[in-house]
Amino acid sequence: MKRSTNIFLVIVLLGVVLRIYRLDALSIWIDELFTLLMVSDYFNYIVHYLAYTPGMFNNVNSPLFTGYLWHGLNMHQPLYFTILAYVSRFFGMSIIHFRLVSALFGIGSVVVMYYFTRLLYVKKVALLSSFLLAVSPIHVLYAQEARPYTIVIFFFLCASYFFYRAVHENEWHLWMLYVFFTFLALLSHTYAYFYTFSHFLYFFSPRGFSSLEGKRYISCLLLIVVLLLPWLPHLYYQQKFAFTVFNLQRNVNLIAGFHYLNVLAYVLGMFITFAFGKTLIDETTALPLLGIGFLVFILLYGVAYYKGMRKNFGEKEIFLLYIMLVPIVITFVPTFFTSTNLLVLRYLLISSLPFLIFVARGIMSYPKKVAMFTLLCIMVLSSVSLSRYYSQSVVTKAPYREVSDFIVQNQKSGDAIMVRVPLFKYALLYYHPELSVIELGKWETKHIHEVDLQPIVPLFGQYDRYWVMVSHTYDEDKLNSFFSKYATLEKKWESPGVNLYLYRHFRNLPPV
Repeated sequence: MKRSTNIFLVIVLLGVVLRIYRLDALSIWIDELFTLLMVSDYFNYIVHYLAYTPGMFNNVNSPLFTGYLWHGLNMHQPLYFTILAYVSRFFGMSIIHFRLVSALFGIGSVVVMYYFTRLLYVKKVALLSSFLLAVSPIHVLYAQEARPYTIVIFFFLCASYFFYRAVHENEWHLWMLYVFFTFLALLSHTYAYFYTFSHFLYFFSPRGFSSLEGKRYISCLLLIVVLLLPWLPHLYYQQKFAFTVFNLQRNVNLIAGFHYLNVLAYVLGMFITFAFGKTLIDETTALPLLGIGFLVFILLYGVAYYKGMRKNFGEKEIFLLYIMLVPIVITFVPTFFTSTNLLVLRYLLISSLPFLIFVARGIMSYPKKVAMFTLLCIMVLSSVSLSRYYSQSVVTKAPYREVSDFIVQNQKSGDAIMVRVPLFKYALLYYHPELSVIELGKWETKHIHEVDLQPIVPLFGQYDRYWVMVSHTYDEDKLNSFFSKYATLEKKWESPGVNLYLYRHFRNLPPV
């Protein structure tokens, strides 16, 4: 007993270290900028949400609807940002504080993973599954982002724990705890609705249930709906917003021109990412190495998953399969048969939890030496993936901090700083509030159009040099065409997600 407790504490400590280590190493990235914007005036706009102020955040045809992007939750649920709003009130608007919140929920998920798995299987499987979650590169990565991915994982794990107990013990206090944590999960992320539906399908599966169980479960669902009633209309408006502003009508683009292969490859890639993370194999890896990586995935994870799922297959395994597959199927169907892209890995991270549990169960069914060797290989691969992530050697997010530092170190008197969209302006000002930044074009348009640049023409006589920060490289020709009328391109810097251009006004060119 004491030995297993010590092992569990070591696993939790490992989860803490991996999620806290170098928490501030990476620059803030675009989705985290949205988080900062949502939190910055949260207590001002949330009042309009709750009161359903006409034309505010709930009318897709209203000009004010575009304010949803910069001064609202857009397609996000409110709980995570409510927590961050209170964190900012007490500790200030700091990205490291916000990332710490995500890390804490990620650490909590490691703890709950043990108890959830222990509810289903023996202690050794529970310890191994929590260990696999603790060292999972993909979970470490998203636990270090100021985004609501770990909070929904934590609350849904808690909801699943109490759901399974309530179904088998049928105690009111367990049902009420299920309602509580499901309600919190649904207020954390939209995809929690898909995962909650997996509970619904499991309950009404052929396993059977008593009339008393059915009445209590239906009562709990009705109570959840009642609790969500004030927010459900916003859920409708948010989905309208997602399709209107973010244009979800686009293909999964992994294999250009082959939509069906794209979707199938993406689903397979999701499970490989659940195992190895996003940094062990990057997009530039040669095809033979990708093949080797797939083979290693099958040998280390695929075989263990299959053995863990098939061993004494019963209602526990069906329960886990519902949680793992139902949300993937729900998002797979419209993505496969239409051009609507709902398959998003970070939104489906909960599906990795049953996958890891099956892998842990499969490994524990191996002969001892084979199990130890498999576990050693997984630890080595996880270590390599994590080290590449911590060293930032394969991270492809835009380095806003480094770009803003570079501009500050190299700017001169008479320089103008211009950005493609207001979000970049916010990124530069987050790190260097003293900067004066000019916006280029309209944020609503993906491409730069010369007509949108005309308002800055009068500025060309006021500055010597122009720093221009853009994210889309296909704007380069239009930028050069426009700026070539007034300035010459002096230098260009390229980095993942951001290109930086330095133009010099004609009248300030050095003599030939």
